Amino acid sequence: MNESTTIIGLTGPIGSGKDTVADLLATHCNARKLAFADALRCEISDAFSIEQVFLTRRETKEHPMSALALSRCLDTAFVGRVLILNQHPVFSMSSEFLNAPRSPRQIMQWWGTEYRRAAQPGYWVSKAAQRICYMHETLGTRLIVITDVRFDDEARLVRALGGQIWQIKRPGCEVGSAAHVSEVSGEGFAPNLVIENDHDMRHLQQLVLGGWAERQWRIPGVRVEIPA
Repeated sequence: MNESTTIIGLTGPIGSGKDTVADLLATHCNARKLAFADALRCEISDAFSIEQVFLTRRETKEHPMSALALSRCLDTAFVGRVLILNQHPVFSMSSEFLNAPRSPRQIMQWWGTEYRRAAQPGYWVSKAAQRICYMHETLGTRLIVITDVRFDDEARLVRALGGQIWQIKRPGCEVGSAAHVSEVSGEGFAPNLVIENDHDMRHLQQLVLGGWAERQWRIPGVRVEIPA
């Protein structure tokens, strides 16, 4: 990746504001958004014959849906993996377990980590790298913001391409001890910038644009004032 394309990877707990920060960069800095989970959502959409919008909407992401019951999945290898993980023998499939509604987040966690990543650790990084190459070489994208850096290899990819990791923090958004392995605070990635999303939208916008200006001009402590 040459210097004409900048990559910013966002990390932080669920609900901290990563998507909002990405939207601000897209609106004010002409960034194109990308997620490691883009390919994940595409695969799940095909396997369950469900529109991807149900996998991204905040109002549906946490709620169990009958359309995501394991019995509706066309990928038998995924179903078998989930059954093994949940100690359900493959040859005595519990209809109650198979027909239970599942939330988009539950299915994405299983598919992304326990299924694809367990079989091929670099699976999602490889998919994202291909997409980044296309955006850079074919679309001529100058700024790419990745909205969901959750694993060490994802952070390494961002940095290998000359990018930065920005951690988004928000009061009340913490990672619990029982959280899935994909839920991280981002502190372990040694972020280049920490954005405290603890006030209003104007304040967040100032922090985001200030961070972007500092990255572009390489001048520490740049402040951007947004008129009230």
